[in-house]
Amino acid sequence: MAVAMNPDSYATERNAYLRITTHVLIYGNLLQSIRPLIEFSEPLLVSDALDIITNIIRCQPPYDLAPSSLHQYQQPVFAKPVIMSGLFGGGSGGNSSSYSGSTTTRQEDEKKDHLDRDLILDLIVQDILSIPFFVDTLTPTLSEQYMKELPFEAVLTSVIRLNSRQVWAHQDERVANLLMNITQLAKIQPDIYLERALELYAKSIQSLLSNISTSYFAEPKRMQPIQQDSDLSDESEEESNIQNQVTIIAEAPRQVDPRIKERLESLYDTQHIDILVRHFINLVATTTATTTTESSLNIQQISSDMACLFDALIIQWPSKKDALLNTLLYHRWWSDTSKTQPIHLAQFFWKAWSNHPFAGIFDDDDGIVSHLPDALRAHW
Repeated sequence: MAVAMNPDSYATERNAYLRITTHVLIYGNLLQSIRPLIEFSEPLLVSDALDIITNIIRCQPPYDLAPSSLHQYQQPVFAKPVIMSGLFGGGSGGNSSSYSGSTTTRQEDEKKDHLDRDLILDLIVQDILSIPFFVDTLTPTLSEQYMKELPFEAVLTSVIRLNSRQVWAHQDERVANLLMNITQLAKIQPDIYLERALELYAKSIQSLLSNISTSYFAEPKRMQPIQQDSDLSDESEEESNIQNQVTIIAEAPRQVDPRIKERLESLYDTQHIDILVRHFINLVATTTATTTTESSLNIQQISSDMACLFDALIIQWPSKKDALLNTLLYHRWWSDTSKTQPIHLAQFFWKAWSNHPFAGIFDDDDGIVSHLPDALRAHW
């Protein structure tokens, strides 16, 4: 299969290569099929599976297929007769509706059959990058090859695109795995790949954080058994048993692999946050060098996205708040060349977040902290 998916195997047969690739990806669910090989197989099979993925990533546009000659061997398809009904048959209206419907279906089928880069990326993100610890199976050379050929910006765009289709809803495990792998990918030469994809990274991580249970970041609080007053000693034994059963169910925390929790904690790693902040400051400094309306809007947008990212991180793991804010407080830059007017990053992000559309959910309510999760859900 790795040979069959290798574009170099079809030096003069681009059309055959595209037809085979289209079929195995769309109808054969190839990436779903090799997912268990990567998760549970021996190293040799994992290596073969990675070869297949690498060759799929190498499938670059154009994706135009020459018309198939198979249609000349197909039996002609005749339209079904229209059943007349109503006072005068009503054939005209019914036939028009039927024809319109079949045309729409035919157009939709043609669209599904067409391979494009977005589809390939979406399949890789859904079926491969959501494999737990997938990036750990890659060699440094292969990891960098993926970052270049996917590329990283396109992966993040795919995450955002799939989120707009509600693909990540109620998919805690996949989202957690995807968060792990994207965080690992972001550490591959961050001064190259992460710097140029900073805004997309902020948006994609936010979208994933809004679709994952907090149990992946910290154990939920266990409910204390309800103490009964002595005056209620006449309560029936049956009611007491029901009370105890409810308490036990409420106390049971969701079990999460500790290795996954440990890896997700790297989202809050001081060095990782420091790199994000440093890239942001460099981006602002570069953008402000060109004082145009467009550059001002770009700064406002990226500032809001970064502020919302840090907000989402705090919401998911409140106990990490102090360390994260301390990192932000450490950084500042100056609005003038003589360095007499410092701009403090935490205040800058607060202002950017306050001007963001999803901050409007608070209005004049002082209970801002209690409404943060609602605001995050409203944004996404």
